[in-house]
Amino acid sequence: IEERLALERQQEKERQARIAKASEDSIANAKAAEQKRLEEDPEYCYKKAMQLEKNKKYKEALPWLVKAAEKKHTKALVFLGRKYYVGSVSSGIKKDEHYARELYQKAIQNGSYEAMAFYGKSLENMEEKLQWYRKAAESPNIEDKALAYEFMGLFYLFDNNTEAIKYYKMSIDFGGDCYSDLGYAYDQLGFDSKQERHYRTAETWYLKAIEHGDYYAYGNLGMLYEYRFKNIIKAKEYYRKGRDAGDEWCKKHLDELEKSLMLNEVQESAPKFGLG
Repeated sequence: IEERLALERQQEKERQARIAKASEDSIANAKAAEQKRLEEDPEYCYKKAMQLEKNKKYKEALPWLVKAAEKKHTKALVFLGRKYYVGSVSSGIKKDEHYARELYQKAIQNGSYEAMAFYGKSLENMEEKLQWYRKAAESPNIEDKALAYEFMGLFYLFDNNTEAIKYYKMSIDFGGDCYSDLGYAYDQLGFDSKQERHYRTAETWYLKAIEHGDYYAYGNLGMLYEYRFKNIIKAKEYYRKGRDAGDEWCKKHLDELEKSLMLNEVQESAPKFGLG
């Protein structure tokens, strides 16, 4: 009897193990099927790519981004187009402006105003460029409007700084963050008009850019004080702040500036010999 009971217990144990194994296999198969389904979803692929991009795993992100773009995901098409337009060493992408425009055009077919703005920026014909910016600015989305007006500001910069200022301000009104660009437009307007008040306005916008986390604006402030206000002490102060915030250009320029100043001091203190 004991042997029979032991055998039955063993058989029951084996049966429970089979049931558990079958349940685990079923769950694993269901998870695999769900993962496969998700991987066919362009939105999932795009979000996966963006998460990897956020974690600076750019090469891992690329296949997901390409997969989403192949399925005509609008934002993936635009983002991938931007990478091809400038090239991306970190993603392993070589610059290809023609292919970038193809990707933008596909996104435009999906009704993307953002793609219209970037497509316009990629064109060489100035009239066509401006036409696409204007189309993008017709978007009901304020982010698209901000982008379009920022690009229009860049379009007019140098040739018509007053117009550039107008569009940069419009971009900011719609939530854009082109504070440094607006400051630079005022700087150029001051240079053209020889009016210091525009330099002061430029300074205000550079400081506003820093308030919003644009620490590269320290370099702009440094140049403003070095070349416009001729205040080397204040210029060096801003270059140091930029350097400390991680701006390599500020670090390099500050080193060069200090070497130049040191050389000038040596030359001025050297004895002067003359004939006579």
